[in-house]
Amino acid sequence: MYIPRPRDRRKRRVTRLAVAVVLTVAGLGSGWLAVDEARGGVVDAEVVGISYNGAGRRVYDVRFAVAGRVCSARVDSGSNPKPRDVRIGGTSRLRYSASDPCQKVRETIAAGPGPIPFIAAVVALGFWVGVWRLRPSRSTAGRSD
Repeated sequence: MYIPRPRDRRKRRVTRLAVAVVLTVAGLGSGWLAVDEARGGVVDAEVVGISYNGAGRRVYDVRFAVAGRVCSARVDSGSNPKPRDVRIGGTSRLRYSASDPCQKVRETIAAGPGPIPFIAAVVALGFWVGVWRLRPSRSTAGRSD
């Protein structure tokens, strides 16, 4: 039977602690982004300019009013934009965050919260799977190191 040296156990504990800290920080960060975006809203913005930023990437300059002030922002349509008619003077639906409604914007089609809550749920699931797998085994739980 192999009995690990105390130094090996110490390294494993430090590694487990580091993994737990990283997963906790990632989960809290994702959760904050999800809450911030959920507290925001959706607004129809006027397209004031269209430019191209690389092959197939459209960038819109938009102007919209939120929380009693007029905001301007640049919105990247992504590398594979959905085929739709966007023209200067037209509208684009944007989702904005509660913490910075003039700068943290993204283009959206629906009024839902988007992919961030899904990402937060996956990170949380990974956190709990990691905690479950890194728990001490029953045979070593009662021992003190």
